[in-house]
Amino acid sequence: MTARLARLQTHTQQRSASTTQERLHALTLQRIRQATAAVPPPPLQPTPAIACAPDTPVETLWAIARSHPELRRWIVANPNADADLLEYISQQGGPHVRRSLDILLASLA
Repeated sequence: MTARLARLQTHTQQRSASTTQERLHALTLQRIRQATAAVPPPPLQPTPAIACAPDTPVETLWAIARSHPELRRWIVANPNADADLLEYISQQGGPHVRRSLDILLASLA
């Protein structure tokens, strides 16, 4: 009877150890998922492609126009650029802005 009891205790200890390992593994995976979900997206790196992409939000276009004068000419080509934004770009200027605005206005005539 003692040998059977010893085997039962050994089996119970092994099962308890594997259950503990499984719990620790599940907690670790949960923490990794939570940490990954909390990571913010990387900051936007403005490019000509973003400045003239039709799916770029107007708020982003304004941010680009304010802080990246070299990309203003590309915003002029964006169909989402509204009149206020184009007026701002026209007043602020930048490399090739005048030419881009001339092309836009000529295409509307």
